[in-house]
Amino acid sequence: MRDRDAACALGIAARAARDGDGVRAVIARGGRDGGGIREDSTAASAVCNDGVDRGGGTVASIGLVLAMIVTAGFVAAAVGFVARAHHAIRVAEFAALAAADASVSPDVGDACAAARMAVSTRGGVVVACSRAGNFAEISVRVDGFGASAAAGLAP
Repeated sequence: MRDRDAACALGIAARAARDGDGVRAVIARGGRDGGGIREDSTAASAVCNDGVDRGGGTVASIGLVLAMIVTAGFVAAAVGFVARAHHAIRVAEFAALAAADASVSPDVGDACAAARMAVSTRGGVVVACSRAGNFAEISVRVDGFGASAAAGLAP
């Protein structure tokens, strides 16, 4: 404790000498604060502040809050990315089901035309539709995400 008080007194004196002010330190012995060197100017409070760090917690809290906000933004972007990719997969699967339904129902017509209609109502575009025998593969693009699905068709 005495070493810190001595360093504090030297810091106050050095600052006062550098700034051209007189030293206005008061040595207090005893009392309810336990004694130590006190100075009545605000310049010395930065040098001798009884070991109390004022403002460091505020800076750390602000940094922590900013880090949490940035992390939340990344998480939200990742969730949005995954949700749009899943939506593209669901649209592709729906297109494959529409193509399979078209092959069973004689009044619907071509399987690829049914897939195009199903995809367009959900905001997507059929990129490729191939039919080989009793099998159809449909590739779609929705909101920049591509997905493919296949369906077995009725003979």
